[in-house]
Amino acid sequence: MGCRIAGALFHYWYIVSSRFKDAQKWTRAARAAVTETMPPAVQAWVLLNEEWFCGGVDTAEERSRRIHDCFVQAGDAIHAAMTKSIIGRAVYYANGDYPLNLRLSEEGVEEARALGADWELRFNLEMLAECLRFAQQEPARAEATYREAMMLSKAAGDLNGYARTLGRYVSGFALERLEFEESLHCTEEALEIVEHTNDLQMVLMMQNRIAENLYYLGRETEAMERLASCQSIAQEFMLIYPIATGKVIQARIAMSQANCQQARALLNESLNIVRAAARPGAFLWGAHVIVDGMSALAAVAGQSERAACLRGVADRMFAKNGQYRSANIVWEYAPYMAKAREALGDEAFDAACAAGRAMSMDASIARALGDA
Repeated sequence: MGCRIAGALFHYWYIVSSRFKDAQKWTRAARAAVTETMPPAVQAWVLLNEEWFCGGVDTAEERSRRIHDCFVQAGDAIHAAMTKSIIGRAVYYANGDYPLNLRLSEEGVEEARALGADWELRFNLEMLAECLRFAQQEPARAEATYREAMMLSKAAGDLNGYARTLGRYVSGFALERLEFEESLHCTEEALEIVEHTNDLQMVLMMQNRIAENLYYLGRETEAMERLASCQSIAQEFMLIYPIATGKVIQARIAMSQANCQQARALLNESLNIVRAAARPGAFLWGAHVIVDGMSALAAVAGQSERAACLRGVADRMFAKNGQYRSANIVWEYAPYMAKAREALGDEAFDAACAAGRAMSMDASIARALGDA
């Protein structure tokens, strides 16, 4: 019974509440109780929770294929279609196979659409959009796909889903186009909706995005006040994602004001937070963004060789995590990195970058924190 209940809570943990710590706790307990003799549907939902809330990249493809097989055995064509896009994502994270990810994601969308499965269609549309966005192959199609999922959520009365897609993804595309007013408007609309839910993590994520846009619009004081308020709430409830993200934005503002000491302290705190939260052997969520900021900070501080080395470290982390450096960050950091490249010269800068890319994870983190 416990396994059935844990499996049934997927939608609540993922969509309604973002209570990922609860999800991890109860999913691990349920996973320990799963046996091969249990009904395939029960196994599938527990394994799906494990993949979504607890899984590591190294085992994702095997686990996601098993989830799909369990749903097929249970005669559940709708959720078998949903897991196709999950397999695609797992393959992409494991070995960068974009064509297979794209094919499986598209199949998942087509099958869910044909089955009239509204929520699963929206889920698969977002997974397809993620595939397109991360690979940076068709960004216009990625944005259009997110927008389709968003409007389907609105039509279904799922305002939380609508707000999540609007505030996280649609606003993000505006941000990358450097359309900061548009991004701000999207995020404010999303915040207005999620403030009426019990999803505190999503509220704080929207607040951080608003602060980021305020910073870009030259309203640094407002941005810093909002970020300070978010940090206080996030730390009270130990919400790692908003804490780490907020500190990086605070550091970027400090960098723009040449306050290198404050920026360094914030980035070090952020990296130590994600290190402490990570499971042993797992990749450090968000570390690529933090180390990228450390690289820019080194350039601002005149530490050109360190800037180039950490740029290489960040490049490797972006690639390993299947992520990309967003266009607004490229634009924001470009003057800093140009300064470092000019100081070192192209050959030395490129050599330091290559050295950073070749570092082990432990050596990379030690260098980022200034321990080596």
